[in-house]
Amino acid sequence: MAMFIKDSVGDRSYPGLRRLMSGGKSKLLMCRPTFYGVDYVINPWMRGNVGRVARDGARQQWDGLCATLAEHATLEFLPPADGLPDMSFVANAGLVHEDTFVPSRFRFAQRLGETAHHSEWFRENGFNVVELKESGTFEGEGDALFQPGEALLWGGYGVRTALQVYRELGDLLKVEVVLLRLIDERFYHLDTCFCPLPDGRVVFYPSALDQDSRGLVRRRVPREKRIEVSSEDALHFACNAVVIGNTFVTSSASDSLRSKLRDWD
Repeated sequence: MAMFIKDSVGDRSYPGLRRLMSGGKSKLLMCRPTFYGVDYVINPWMRGNVGRVARDGARQQWDGLCATLAEHATLEFLPPADGLPDMSFVANAGLVHEDTFVPSRFRFAQRLGETAHHSEWFRENGFNVVELKESGTFEGEGDALFQPGEALLWGGYGVRTALQVYRELGDLLKVEVVLLRLIDERFYHLDTCFCPLPDGRVVFYPSALDQDSRGLVRRRVPREKRIEVSSEDALHFACNAVVIGNTFVTSSASDSLRSKLRDWD
């Protein structure tokens, strides 16, 4: 859900965020859930829930998240648009690196209308908007996650984002891309099951990735720098977190996960 905008050192959730930097302080771009709802089904979690969103409760949760994040960062707001209920998940809008914004090409028609709003905001705020030439879907920071402090992009593919877009992204942004294949429709974006943290650390749910990808993460990230979460934590989206410095903001975390994260301080 989170979307980081401008990345000088690197940082990385409920209706989405984008990270910017302002005088060394983090900025997060968010979109108020004014029109948020489950109006269609494009992932397994939406099945059986069309029209069942408690809007007042969702807005209260969003307000609570804003208050928490405002303690650690400056917040910016993308205007919501009627008829686009998923705009609040701003992380999916595209990918930002330095002053370049690469807009998404959504897999599902229901979200295609968001792109013009996203690109307009970034142009108006001084970013160079560069559209991908390569064919294939791309869902932004839902699937493309920078390792904080490194020229390394973890690229999730197989559900929403197409494999072939990553070669162009790597060349465009001049970063190394490590490809991870998602195999569980419940974890339709990489940021639902994988979270990079400062100092080369990661928190992830191995079962959401294929065997080769699991092995790749384990080879690149030493045991002492990775946390492999339980299915309980994964299914409560503990990996779908916002990381600002040493602050880890998530919707849910078991006592075991909390303990492991504290041990990293």
